[in-house]
Amino acid sequence: MSTPPTPTSSNNTPDGLAAFEGKRVYVAGNFAVLHGDHIKERLRMVGSRIETHLSKKTNLVVHGTDAEAELERARALGVRTMEENTVLIALRAAGELPDSRLIALGAREPWPFEKEQPRVQAMNPDPDAELRKSEAIRAAQIDNYGLTIAQLLRCWCRVFAERPDVHVLHATADRPASADALAALAPRLPAHALALAAELGSLQFSWVFNKDKRDESDLGSHGGRINLVGFDNLRWCAEDTCYDAKFDELQPEGSTFLRHEPDATPADARLFFINHGSEPRALGTVESYLAHGASRAFVWYWQKLGYWEADALVARLTAASLPSTTPADEVVAGLQTRGLDPAEAQALQRWLGPDAVLLLPA
Repeated sequence: MSTPPTPTSSNNTPDGLAAFEGKRVYVAGNFAVLHGDHIKERLRMVGSRIETHLSKKTNLVVHGTDAEAELERARALGVRTMEENTVLIALRAAGELPDSRLIALGAREPWPFEKEQPRVQAMNPDPDAELRKSEAIRAAQIDNYGLTIAQLLRCWCRVFAERPDVHVLHATADRPASADALAALAPRLPAHALALAAELGSLQFSWVFNKDKRDESDLGSHGGRINLVGFDNLRWCAEDTCYDAKFDELQPEGSTFLRHEPDATPADARLFFINHGSEPRALGTVESYLAHGASRAFVWYWQKLGYWEADALVARLTAASLPSTTPADEVVAGLQTRGLDPAEAQALQRWLGPDAVLLLPA
């Protein structure tokens, strides 16, 4: 009678991920740190094939407690076994389980390894220089358009709300940062964001087409939304490869963040649209971001490149607005009929160019 092969019990860290890549793995028992489903998910991510039955074709049994029957069968079949801590240590060593991911997966302590030393974000080395830059940015905006970006954004909201074919769901704006608050923000923000903070706090403006009005709890998913969270509670979060601070909150799946690299400072931060399941999209400075958004009426998901629903909403507005070929002086006159004074109307037309017609229904 042939003797079953002797199984290997691997309770030392395997060499890299070789123990898992391309292997048939059966997961059994109760786990102390991660839920079994999360362990299966991480193993799939590194190339394992998760088996639903333990058989002679199985290469490895990953086990927690209360897995005596599976371990006995593995021994009979000569299948290698590995306990939970050994698996976690291997995945950790390969960079698959940083602290941030363990926390997101609800990992229970104690962990079988030391926690990472928290990164310390470097602040702007010369906050006064950032303040001076922000003042220069606002002065340049006035030279270019006649008003600052914060003033232009307020004008845009006032005029767009007058369109007879839209219903405004929310229209609120908070006070700008005080001089003391601005000085406190200077080490933690880039100059292009400080320029906005000096004149505007949080701002929320959302709208839908009248025909699509459902209830006031709608966030603007059938129209548009801008939701600047303001800087009173500015918080930089250390991600795996960057620092992020929320700027324009759309919904949990997708929002716009200030972002900078770990070896940079907040002075280098630029805006990125972070949407679940998609690559981050770079959107530049606060000034370019708001100009781009206003040119598309801040329609739902305008930040996502080539998104069909956003394009359809813009097309619907365009079809009900003055032609893009309308002369600038006629656009300025139309904006004045909507409640702007001549200087405001001229500034808004300069800012948006041909796209200013989206403020004026045909």
